[in-house]
Amino acid sequence: IDQGDVNGDGTVDIDDLLTIIQILFGLIDDPLLVAGGDINGDGVVDILDLQEILNILGGGKKAALLAGNNQIYISEVYAKADEIGSFDISLNLESDVAAIFAQFTYNSDIGFDITGFEIGEATGGFDFDYLIDESDPANVIVKFVVYNHNQESFDLGHSHILKANYQTTIDAFGTSELAFINSMFANSEAQLVESENLNT
Repeated sequence: IDQGDVNGDGTVDIDDLLTIIQILFGLIDDPLLVAGGDINGDGVVDILDLQEILNILGGGKKAALLAGNNQIYISEVYAKADEIGSFDISLNLESDVAAIFAQFTYNSDIGFDITGFEIGEATGGFDFDYLIDESDPANVIVKFVVYNHNQESFDLGHSHILKANYQTTIDAFGTSELAFINSMFANSEAQLVESENLNT
């Protein structure tokens, strides 16, 4: 089997990339697919494997910049009852970052729900996927991945990568922290890059 042929169909293509994303989101746990998704052979399917397959599909790797201080954060959101709005998920980067997988939580019991995402101002040409797990309304888990098929990296400095859309109920009340519980950054060489979660 060729490296990157996650689903074992004899070709390395977009279906293999989508399979890795589904593994990251916990939607696939088939041992053969998970083993195929561990492209770098480190025993776990993560953002590094996603970047590896992007590099395979793109035909090569680019040189990475030096590591630096890299942050992902959500600015404070002041939502009112019976409102439709949005907030930005942002980066502050000092080094090469080409792909991101992150998870954050919030409490929907207060009448606040995230309804979807749009690509941000800094991520034109990037793709993204997300999953919202609402099985526990007091601890809704949002998972997302942002990546680029052309082996491009995010711009250094401050940028908005995703816009999250939300809606509140007519009887919304209280506060909820939008708290990152995990984030992983990979550079264009499919190496883990240090990252910091800043919570509001």
